[in-house]
Amino acid sequence: MIKIAKAIIALGILTTILQAQMQIDARGLGLCGTYTAASRGYASVGINPANLGFDSGNRFEMNLVSANVSGFNNFLSLYWFNTFFTGDPLTRHRTNPDPINFDALVPGQDYSYKTLFLGLVPDEGFSFGFATYIPHPILNVSWDNYAITSGLEIYERTTIPKGILRIALEGNPVDSSYGLSFAQDIIIIDNISFSFAIPFDDFNIGITTKYLAGLGYAGVDSSGGQLVTSPQGLMADGFYRYTRAIGGNGLAIDVGISTNPIGKWQFSASVNNVIGRIYFGKENYLTAGIGAVEAIVPVRSMLQIPTGTKQFTAQTLYTFNIDSINAVKFFNSNLDSIIYSNEKDLGTFDSLSINYPAIFRMGAKYAIHPEMDWYMDLSAGFDTYYYAVQKWRFATGVEMTRFKRFRFRTGMAWGGRYGNEMGFGIGYQLPLIKIDFGLRLLGGYSLQKAQGIEVGLNSSLHF
Repeated sequence: MIKIAKAIIALGILTTILQAQMQIDARGLGLCGTYTAASRGYASVGINPANLGFDSGNRFEMNLVSANVSGFNNFLSLYWFNTFFTGDPLTRHRTNPDPINFDALVPGQDYSYKTLFLGLVPDEGFSFGFATYIPHPILNVSWDNYAITSGLEIYERTTIPKGILRIALEGNPVDSSYGLSFAQDIIIIDNISFSFAIPFDDFNIGITTKYLAGLGYAGVDSSGGQLVTSPQGLMADGFYRYTRAIGGNGLAIDVGISTNPIGKWQFSASVNNVIGRIYFGKENYLTAGIGAVEAIVPVRSMLQIPTGTKQFTAQTLYTFNIDSINAVKFFNSNLDSIIYSNEKDLGTFDSLSINYPAIFRMGAKYAIHPEMDWYMDLSAGFDTYYYAVQKWRFATGVEMTRFKRFRFRTGMAWGGRYGNEMGFGIGYQLPLIKIDFGLRLLGGYSLQKAQGIEVGLNSSLHF
């Protein structure tokens, strides 16, 4: 059973190596997302378009090659993984590399390592996923008070029920029940934005309009079930609806405001995705050229979407039922007579509407020194879905510009999805090229304690 648990956890750890954050560049990562007042140029789009009204020292800026990669889960850090599966990194690992015995009592406590482990898992289950934003090279530009940007968003989140981990660690004790709800979302969106800022005497107002092209959606959007153990045997039932769609169209609008400096202070606020919504399954440039696309990748066949119609959606319902299975029945009966499973094609549907969640931000900048700025941010999502979470998040960061070529950044955050965060970053400036690197730890202040990590690299042309 322990091997099963380790396999499940390893899946989450491996998955989190490939994960990322939406629409924030490497400089923003270094400031730990403290970007409402700090963002400039095309990097303001998706954060606060009003900042396009400020003179950043460059009349023109263009993205060259950029990428963010990060990973997260909802409870397991490298410290806990090493503690449970490779030996405690602070003590046991140096003298005894063997994994901890889950049935042994925690020193000085009256509960086992198994109980400690399961207590760390949230009631919703073990969640892990990834979210990456890749700006299209050369197609992100800003000039004067305007910007045109585009990029690819990929988001995936999977939640394994806590009951599965309990079964893996505890076996199947009699008179126990386990929830079997499972959730998954895979969303791929291409966005194209036009932004502008209008400067006034004391402040700037900015607006971004975004066209959202749905490239693909796949997920378990409805599920339920329960496994029950009794003296007569094991009983279970469950259902999982698997929904798929390609193509789609949507619209979102950002609005923002930023004051001109008031002494050493500057204040900003924005709302992203005021009316954000995307309808998957509608025709767009992807579906219009589906023949050329499928000459390379058989998208519809992979997603089990019918190819003989102009519908680009599909749903399948999977159900199962286990009727009082025990050791005697397992070894002496035809399993098909006691384990029932069914796959039902629910056909196509017109479209799948997904909220592109709104986020409120407000921030401030304080010029500590001509060569050092201090930033503060307060933000919250209007909904808990996709990359937003309906919790307040406070972040603060510092950027030092003392050196001619180098920029140094760091920041911390509390609240939001991950609780504790810390960011580090460095920038290198040449006469025409800027290169930035940023690192953000999610859920902790060190690599050992963090539950995720986000890395970004930016290069841009400016003059």
